[in-house]
Amino acid sequence: MRKIATATYKGDLLIDFVFTDGHKNRVDFAPFFMASPNELIEPFRETALFQTFQIGPTGQSIFWGEDQAVSFGIDSIYDRAPVYVPVSATSMATYLAYLAVD
Repeated sequence: MRKIATATYKGDLLIDFVFTDGHKNRVDFAPFFMASPNELIEPFRETALFQTFQIGPTGQSIFWGEDQAVSFGIDSIYDRAPVYVPVSATSMATYLAYLAVD
């Protein structure tokens, strides 16, 4: 089972990930954090608080906040799903609809 081996803050809202299967990627969380209307996410837009992320105890997620108020599972991080950057008006509408889902 793959896990998050390391997560390194790289400035702004960027994190570099290395997974136990050797896969590496850089995830830009700005599109998600800046576009989300969820008030729980707003404080994490500040880089000082964003940098407080932690890898979950099983290596299957990354989270922010003592109560894990904001978290992403390994599959979305591995595939960069939480940071989809729309390239057209149609994809922007789809993305915003995705963010609105509870």
